[in-house]
Amino acid sequence: MPQLLKHRYNWLILLGLVNLLYFSLLDPGANKSVVLFGGFLLLAADLYLLLRVVLFVLERLTGRQITLRRRMALLGTVVVIILLALQSIGQLSVRDALAVLGVGIIFVFYSSYFRFGRRS
Repeated sequence: MPQLLKHRYNWLILLGLVNLLYFSLLDPGANKSVVLFGGFLLLAADLYLLLRVVLFVLERLTGRQITLRRRMALLGTVVVIILLALQSIGQLSVRDALAVLGVGIIFVFYSSYFRFGRRS
């Protein structure tokens, strides 16, 4: 089994099968909130992989290297999951969305500063 999961396409197939089983067999209305948390984790994994693929394609199309590809994909995933979680509990407002996006932008600048700015 570990030999089988060394290829990235096998991870995509495995994640797709887990999504298919999880979302088709479980009813979120009839189960506890732990089931919803598992769904958010699966959605986060899907979104992270999707953003990584989109950034990879943009990198190939433009010919420019995106140095913070993993961080940008992780940040995009966290921002979208936080917004979805707030929406699902009925607490999302424009002010909350702007605050989450603002913190995300600050994180990008802060992480890029420590990556590129501190070479002494």
